[in-house]
Amino acid sequence: MEGRLGEGIDGATDNMEKRISTLETRVQRKIERHGKNQAKGFMNEMDELKETMQGIDQGGWKTPFLILMILVGGAGIMGYRHYRKLIKSHLL
Repeated sequence: MEGRLGEGIDGATDNMEKRISTLETRVQRKIERHGKNQAKGFMNEMDELKETMQGIDQGGWKTPFLILMILVGGAGIMGYRHYRKLIKSHLL
């Protein structure tokens, strides 16, 4: 009886090991597929970003600089006029 019980346990153990091995390979394949899909998505996003960057004028620092200089100059002129107005009214 002990021999039959031992054989049954050994058979169940072998069956369990096969099932565990099968599950491990399934999980490994799913992880690999998920990783590949993530990598493909990342590469697609990078390609889109490169295309977007190529469409942008990369030498456009002059226009913002000119606008900034006009604003600073305008603020300086307005400040000077206000200063002159205060001098004329004898507040300074």
